[in-house]
Amino acid sequence: MNPRELARLIDAHLEGRLSATEADALSAALASDAAARQQFWEQTAVHGLLPEAAHLEWLGQAAPAPEPKVVPVTWWRWAVPLAAAAAFVLLAVVWRGNQSGEPGHGGIAVLSRTVGAQWANATDERTVGAALPPGTLRLKAGAALVEFYHGARVVVEGPAELRLVSAKEAFLVAGKISAHVPPQAHGFTVGSTALQVVDLGTDFGLKVAGAATEVHVFNGKVEVRGSGPTARVLTIGEAWQLAGGVGRALPADRQAFLGEPELTQRSVNEAEARLAAWREASRRWSGETLVGDRAVIPDRSVLAHYRFETRSPAERTLTNYVVGVSTESHGSIVGATWGTGRWPGKSALDYRGEGDRVRLTLAVPLSEVTLLAWVRVESLHHGLNALLAADVEQIGAVQWLVTSSGQLRLEIARDLGRTRLDWEAVNSDPFVVPERFHQWLLLATTFDGSTIRHYGNGRLIGSGASFRPPALHIDSADLGNGRGPTLRNLAASMDEFAVLGRAMSPEEIREFYEQGKP
Repeated sequence: MNPRELARLIDAHLEGRLSATEADALSAALASDAAARQQFWEQTAVHGLLPEAAHLEWLGQAAPAPEPKVVPVTWWRWAVPLAAAAAFVLLAVVWRGNQSGEPGHGGIAVLSRTVGAQWANATDERTVGAALPPGTLRLKAGAALVEFYHGARVVVEGPAELRLVSAKEAFLVAGKISAHVPPQAHGFTVGSTALQVVDLGTDFGLKVAGAATEVHVFNGKVEVRGSGPTARVLTIGEAWQLAGGVGRALPADRQAFLGEPELTQRSVNEAEARLAAWREASRRWSGETLVGDRAVIPDRSVLAHYRFETRSPAERTLTNYVVGVSTESHGSIVGATWGTGRWPGKSALDYRGEGDRVRLTLAVPLSEVTLLAWVRVESLHHGLNALLAADVEQIGAVQWLVTSSGQLRLEIARDLGRTRLDWEAVNSDPFVVPERFHQWLLLATTFDGSTIRHYGNGRLIGSGASFRPPALHIDSADLGNGRGPTLRNLAASMDEFAVLGRAMSPEEIREFYEQGKP
């Protein structure tokens, strides 16, 4: 196979668009030709694929596994034959996996909306838009809308504990829910310790408080099981209470349960309040406003703060709001279009085409750095997907990326005496994974001169040691795109980006997340 055709097939594989015939041709070339394997490795070395494949066995010989988070790109020269072989195995595994048709996770519902949600503990914390697998939701306060794959919609009002059993069934341990069950979800069932409620085409509420359980029917009818020797059917306007083994009829009380219209209005009010609070915090962060009778002392380490605020879809300048910065730090929008950000009324840039980017200049040498971005990723089409890519060829140049497996990655250029600069990289654990696609995420990376640390939604997701360059350089750079041997454009929306000339602490990054989470 000629090198040009081989390069085309490798690119198609990395971008997930390889046909069955092309996969067979590529597999045959890699199996029979050492030069083809060499080319495969050289094209994929920067894509974060081979470090994940290095533990695979090939021809009975196990490849040495590299450090999981620190991935120096320069180790490829001694690892070419074995790693390329591992890549061939990975190619076959990935291809077979893509043909299986199996979903990427076992979700049965979606967390559609929350208002003032406080989860019982950190492990219970959920993000709006997240797919929910079978398991328990423990809501300490606030409310949440859960949409089951089968079609039922349930408003959970905290404090409550709701067990998600399947796409057609839930179990209320404690608290209150109201359910809307359209015809498509007929038969949706909610259990409790005392009663089981089976939908017969209805809107109903269920309350579990200590030894008392109540079912209220607001529309249609339900079948209540477990309240006697036979099932009881309740229709619109009826309710049933079971307490201490004694049942009694009640009138349905719609006002005792939070419904979807009330939840929607609360959501709108909360979004408006959070947007206003974020704008105020952002102005203080950029040193723009007065607080009371005293001036805000700005954080001089904040070099750039792009808030993605616009009044016109024709606007093609991305403003750096930091007080006192040079005009050259304002970004020039290329290709990307304006869309909706984290809240109604908040703008974002949508990156979709391979030319979409923001050109910016930050010509300040740095000894430390923090990079922050609020993004909503639609997909990870490429081996590397650029958040920020400096296009200077000098030691200390910075590339900030997301790998195809959802790892945050910071690369720093260094000189190892070869014809071209090498890149030392540190990857995080996978974070931008398919179940987090279409959700607003805060991505953050810090470098304090010796250690790179990655954060997802305010929490540490990986770290590793790095060499100390004479200085870090962003200079002229692309935001949301990057130059490289293969495409690196981002398929995402972005509505905030910041650069600091110091490494923020974990507490500061967590606070930044809490102030900005939608």
